[in-house]
Amino acid sequence: MSDLLDADVWVALVAADHVHHERALHYWREESAETVACCRVTVLAFLHLITDAHVMQHAVLTGTEAWALLQEWLTLPEGSFLDEPVDLDDQLGQLSRVMSIRPKLWTDAYLAAFATAGGHRIVTLEGDFPRFPGLDLLLLQERPAAVAVRRCDAGAQFAQPGTAAGIALRVGGRQVGAISIPHGIIA
Repeated sequence: MSDLLDADVWVALVAADHVHHERALHYWREESAETVACCRVTVLAFLHLITDAHVMQHAVLTGTEAWALLQEWLTLPEGSFLDEPVDLDDQLGQLSRVMSIRPKLWTDAYLAAFATAGGHRIVTLEGDFPRFPGLDLLLLQERPAAVAVRRCDAGAQFAQPGTAAGIALRVGGRQVGAISIPHGIIA
């Protein structure tokens, strides 16, 4: 099994001042699967977030810097880029038939279907994922002891939305203008 990280977790891992940075690091060091993966949708969301001045404020990256950071992540021994599973469309269609998917949840539904079809665990800070039936989920919360790890049942609800706002990056305690992967992340 591999972990499919939602973009909010990638941002929390690389942004030292992110409200969930310590929780994300604990996940990486203690709870992650052998393979930590991304897919096209999570890559695009990650690139969007780290190049958005409203999200990253003074630590916003250029497109070139963001792409270089992504390539650095993908060279990690744990890192992997996943292609779409063969049964993705069937899984997404099934979700659309068994539940009401609100307009803002289609991307989450896509990721839930991707994970289910590919046999991956979703790792996220976002509280909307527990609503997807049969999903293998690790919902990161602020304290590691409060983590919800479970297979979700239809209709399960949690209200633990993550946030990517107010991010400032520090390396070695000093403010930087670009994101760097903290050395302690690869233990």
